[in-house]
Amino acid sequence: MLCENAAQSNDYFEFIGEYSGVLDYVKEEFNTECITVIDQRFAIAYVKKNGRTSIYGQNYPYNTIPRCFGLMDTQMLEDVGVAQVRRSTLDLYGNGVLVGMIDTGIDYEHPAFRYEDGSSKIYSLWDQTIEDDPEDTFLGYGTEYTKEQIEEALKSDVPQQKVPSKDESGHGTFLAGLIAGNEDNETGFSGIAPNAGLIVVKLRKAKDYLKEYYCIDPKYEAYAETDIMLAVHYIDHIAEQLQRPIVIFLGIGTNLASHLGTGPLDQYLSGRAMLRGVAVVTSAGNEGQARHHYSGQVSQNDAKVEVKVGESEYGFTMELWGLAPNRYYVDIESPSGQKTGRIQGGLSGQRYVTFLLEKTRLIVEYFTVDTSAGAPVIVMRFQNPAPGIWNIYVSDDGVGNREFDLWLPITNFISEDTFFLESTPYNTLVAPSNTGLLISCGSYNSNTGSLAIDSSRGFPRNAVKPDFTAPGVEILGPLPRKRYGRKSGTSVSGAITAGIAALMLEWGIMQKNDMQINTTRIKNYLIRGARRDPERIYPNREWGYGQVDLYETFLGIR
Repeated sequence: MLCENAAQSNDYFEFIGEYSGVLDYVKEEFNTECITVIDQRFAIAYVKKNGRTSIYGQNYPYNTIPRCFGLMDTQMLEDVGVAQVRRSTLDLYGNGVLVGMIDTGIDYEHPAFRYEDGSSKIYSLWDQTIEDDPEDTFLGYGTEYTKEQIEEALKSDVPQQKVPSKDESGHGTFLAGLIAGNEDNETGFSGIAPNAGLIVVKLRKAKDYLKEYYCIDPKYEAYAETDIMLAVHYIDHIAEQLQRPIVIFLGIGTNLASHLGTGPLDQYLSGRAMLRGVAVVTSAGNEGQARHHYSGQVSQNDAKVEVKVGESEYGFTMELWGLAPNRYYVDIESPSGQKTGRIQGGLSGQRYVTFLLEKTRLIVEYFTVDTSAGAPVIVMRFQNPAPGIWNIYVSDDGVGNREFDLWLPITNFISEDTFFLESTPYNTLVAPSNTGLLISCGSYNSNTGSLAIDSSRGFPRNAVKPDFTAPGVEILGPLPRKRYGRKSGTSVSGAITAGIAALMLEWGIMQKNDMQINTTRIKNYLIRGARRDPERIYPNREWGYGQVDLYETFLGIR
């Protein structure tokens, strides 16, 4: 660039020039030799002011005048009240608090995860995918890396030779960064609780037999409930060793559940949530517009439910949940008109049906009383389902409440061309986020103030969920290989909420303002401080109790 210091000098105007490879066009247009090339299309032109104080009246093309942009993710901090808290005397940055991440791993080399002295924020990393001597691991599989090992690797020229754990998808890295990533002045990014420590579990993929059981296409990434529960256990173990308060965050979920918070993982997390110094935060899910939920009622005739199955669908599992003490039955009709006849069982039962014209195999399992929810459930597993309209005829014994719900798998386990023709977007929170004791967060667009269209909605039958919403559309965060990028979804809004929960634990435990603080107390604090639109009735199925706002929370309890 000619004209040294032109970029930082107040003696020059700046313009954006488009030159399509011929830089002289920019020089001629702005009558200057002071040019900085951005790429093969754009350059910046620096024009000497020569006593002028304004560019008004110069008739420059619109696109040549640089626009003013705000820092979108610093704005995210403003939206949830964290920036205001930082400007107050509370001094909350996550000091002394740990966050347990159960996801796809982390890029431990990313600068977002190092303290100012260069040490790693990761206190322990359990990679379930790297095989080691089972006797050397806490839970018999995977490989555990300590903070000391990670820091030794960071000092190495080839860190991956010492700690070969990677985050191939970037999902875990992104969410961990939203929670505890360092401020980055160049990008304008900051995590919610940048001084918090991390305990990371990289989940291994579910075994083939389990995916086959649920008719999940092998190409989809799925994780077993057992591995997730062991991950929670591992996080608890490390947090207890370190004697620190802990946030447990899960950005994962499933539709195959009672949606009453009664599954094994749901209940396990509920037990942890009640403990002092523990916060369990979940993501509501992205099922709001997926058309994967049907809510109906049996009347005098069978209730007819239509399911459209897309071309080349590998397979899927669909569940029907009813209400005790009623019993429910299904008759399933293929696109060619072949029907199974009424399928019923005693205490439990199983039936195999082959649809000859469609070459589809159906496995129906019937449980009169589900052991966890105490409700009847019918599980239908479709192998190689034929494309077209499948009809599910639901009948019952006509006892008590005759309502029922049907759920298809979550979006990541099924093609977008398979859905209920008449669906409902409500009661679409995934498990475990529909569990009463846990913190459940939906998603909104902080640029428009509107609910994210895919954000799952309430209410489950036994709880008001989601609890509230947080920004979750086009949010900036760290990606592997020292990059930054944007992602959307309730895992994003959930991670932001997990960071806020870490600040609440710091305020409560580390600063001794509420030594009994736990998930329930944090949830109630945040509900009281949530921003609410006077035109809406709260709680409601889209927003819960409103938009989370940490600053308003503290204003309400000061």
